[in-house]
Amino acid sequence: MKRLTMVSLVLVIAILLCSLCSVFSIAATRGTDVVSDSGQVQLMGDVDGNGDINIFDATTIQCIIAELLVPTDDMLVRAKVCGNEDVSIFDATLIQLYIAELPCDGLINVPVKKPTEAPTDKPTEGEVEIKSASVVVGSVFAKAGETVVVPVTIHKNPGINGMQLNVSYDSALELTKAEKGEALTGLNLTLPGSFGNPSKFLWDGLNENESTNGIVLNLSFKVPSTAKEGDLYTIAVEAPVGSIYDNEFNDVLFDMIGGAITVVEGESKPTQPSDKPTENETEITKPSVKVGSVTAKAGDSVVVPVTVYKNPGINGMQLNISYDQALTLTKAESGNALPSLTLTQPGSFGNPSKFLWDGLNENEKGNGVVLNLTFKAPSSAKSGDSYYVAVTSPDGSIYDLDFNDVVFDMINGAINIK
Repeated sequence: MKRLTMVSLVLVIAILLCSLCSVFSIAATRGTDVVSDSGQVQLMGDVDGNGDINIFDATTIQCIIAELLVPTDDMLVRAKVCGNEDVSIFDATLIQLYIAELPCDGLINVPVKKPTEAPTDKPTEGEVEIKSASVVVGSVFAKAGETVVVPVTIHKNPGINGMQLNVSYDSALELTKAEKGEALTGLNLTLPGSFGNPSKFLWDGLNENESTNGIVLNLSFKVPSTAKEGDLYTIAVEAPVGSIYDNEFNDVLFDMIGGAITVVEGESKPTQPSDKPTENETEITKPSVKVGSVTAKAGDSVVVPVTVYKNPGINGMQLNISYDQALTLTKAESGNALPSLTLTQPGSFGNPSKFLWDGLNENEKGNGVVLNLTFKAPSSAKSGDSYYVAVTSPDGSIYDLDFNDVVFDMINGAINIK
């Protein structure tokens, strides 16, 4: 039923696209190739020009729309799979349908790919090969104001007897519901009494390890009614050190891979990264900690700021930074905010990495950059790739001088390859 909800959402989008893309002007006849103004034969849908049609092509279109990437003329030709004058989010959606092997005959000017089997709840090794034990948050499409189901899946499970997952998400989203998936049937799931950000989910078993793969959790998120076309809301997952183990209490290591909800209606406005806190397209009205979103080239090192907004006054704080496994965290430096608090960094950078601030006699009310993180992007990264950087704070780890809890929203960021 949960997978059916996902498929139904995609089919609704497909029906919408049918009405929008009824006339094609890219080529006189539908086929795999088209000749651009440069005289080169182009494979429609292969936006980045690497000879294959995959998820990076859809991501590249999103970067073009958000003006994070300046495309070449040939890239624009390959991106307009819908046949319209301008590149739009619907071109990205069509490529997503094609990759998922859902019927798109008559919708897309790329080789028609027929589904080889019915949709399944079981995880697949798709365009990003999963080579080790992993927990993956799905990436889905939604309209402004809609509630959409985001699956959390487990891959290459070697056998576990207990697990804790902390799910954090863009503060503009609302987590309304969580249901157990069909994987890990031998473990009991404990849901939080109410949904926080992050929200903690616990699985525990008795005598035997559970080694099934598939959906472990279905999360229902409500997208803000003010969302615009192209808006992307990140969802991150992390597991505290030692919180995934087998029946002999040995640690079992899993990679953690975040996902996102992309809005398919409305109009988006790009914003420029800044070290100073700004009330940008998503107005920040409450105390918040935000990871910046920046652009980089493959193999580059880039600084990602972590910023505090609307600080009511704190005397201590712990932030856990988790990030895409393809990134390397090489350096961390204190920012100019929170000058009266002392920052303690980890001895070595893990994933997540823990950062602690503590003070003496006064609350600190400074706003601005509290941490500058230097990440090295993979040399194999391609234009349009996006690598998430997430921030969470354990319950009770941000407090004032009287040890009262101070609640902050946590807002994730990303490194986008140009």
